[in-house]
Amino acid sequence: MKKLLFVRMLQEVPSFAVSPPLGIISIIPYVKENFPDYKINLFDNGLPYQRMNSFFDYIKENKPDILLYSITYTERDIFFPTIKKVKELYPDITQIAGGIGVTCSPDEIFEKEELDFVVLSDGEERLVNILENLESGKQDFIDGIGYFCKSQNKKILNPVTSYFDNLDKYGIPSWELVDLKTYSRLLTRNTILKTYPYATIMSARGCPYGCPYCHMSFGYKIRVRSVANVIKELKLLKSLGVKEIHFLDDTFNLPRSRAFELMNGIIDEKFNFTIAWQGIRMDNTDKELLDIMKKAGGYNIEFGVQHVDDKIREELDRKFDFKKIFENVKYAEKIGFITQAHYIYGFPGEKLEQSKKNLEFALKLDSSLAAFFKLTPYPGTKYGRQYIGDYSEIPSKEFHFYSGDEKLNLSDIPTPKLYSFQNYSHQKYYLRPIKALKIFFKIPKNRYFWEHVAGEFFKRFLTPLYKIWDCSIGIFKKK
Repeated sequence: MKKLLFVRMLQEVPSFAVSPPLGIISIIPYVKENFPDYKINLFDNGLPYQRMNSFFDYIKENKPDILLYSITYTERDIFFPTIKKVKELYPDITQIAGGIGVTCSPDEIFEKEELDFVVLSDGEERLVNILENLESGKQDFIDGIGYFCKSQNKKILNPVTSYFDNLDKYGIPSWELVDLKTYSRLLTRNTILKTYPYATIMSARGCPYGCPYCHMSFGYKIRVRSVANVIKELKLLKSLGVKEIHFLDDTFNLPRSRAFELMNGIIDEKFNFTIAWQGIRMDNTDKELLDIMKKAGGYNIEFGVQHVDDKIREELDRKFDFKKIFENVKYAEKIGFITQAHYIYGFPGEKLEQSKKNLEFALKLDSSLAAFFKLTPYPGTKYGRQYIGDYSEIPSKEFHFYSGDEKLNLSDIPTPKLYSFQNYSHQKYYLRPIKALKIFFKIPKNRYFWEHVAGEFFKRFLTPLYKIWDCSIGIFKKK
């Protein structure tokens, strides 16, 4: 009986948030179906009791035959020494890596001699294909896999040429392996939490928009799970005591008809979940859809505006109907939703005057909450290939939305000023007395609020007044 240990690595960055390891637990059922005798465990160093300093003790105790890592690019610099030490201490362990970090920079990751395989994009079929070849001794690998070719005596990386449409085939994520109560005590990607325990769901993969800063690890085509399949997962989560659901789909409201079908299914089942969405095209929705989302238990919607400057939007091919956004945001607020708008600064060639347009729009739209991010040109993206190229001298821990690394600044704004304007935007948005009061009364006040939301607010926005004043002078003084 072989032992498989799935490992999620996380690098702490500003506003470090930890959600359940959905990617890993989505792969496990298909592995179990094809290899029912394998023993599978999960190590997630996002959990406070599974930090990396205990990782090698865990290996020593559990003696896995295969280690399967899931990483983002932020973990690159802790991942490399880890796999090297594993190879030194346990040379017989097979090491396989996947996740967004591998998919966006496969050549860089797979060049490490300690790695036996890498998996790109959808992991289910590809991981099972690797395990089948390990069992048979053959080397009949499908696309999206990196491996050592014995006949050619070198490593070969098969590029991704296919995405798998039948997502129902892979079963229901292995939520029985997840410590739901502990994740619900940690800072979540959703910013707020109304009820808990909560769980995350992806009801579809892929996004049709192709933004130049996105890794597009699941491709441009939207591939959906059937409504029956999603309802089956929700029934499992309900039986496990889950009270809140966070949909992680890139664009949940596409296609519109399927979003309606899923909401009706949730209503018919009377789950009584509270529901949040982390990906909605607010210019492509309507009152009817918002009404049924609310009826299904919805309370929070996150959506991207990114940038309002015409020149930058043209480069992004992001054609927004701003009147529609205003109408939908106001209506969503009216029927009781918390709305969260996302903005990005630091696009190639961006001037400070263009950044100010974003802030002015955000203040006018006045969504419940707003986040002002800094563009991060990851490898494998159009911007990464065009403007960065060599990532070797950039620390991986700098790949986050608040980075001050000059090499990752593609704009014409000096890095210190760009960073200051990002901070200033949050302060300008949240330190309006009436706005602050509205937020306080609208956001759910529970244990999570006092432990995380209030703390983050004080830490990030209530800086000494002289800093705000100094920041505003530096940004707005006339040349």
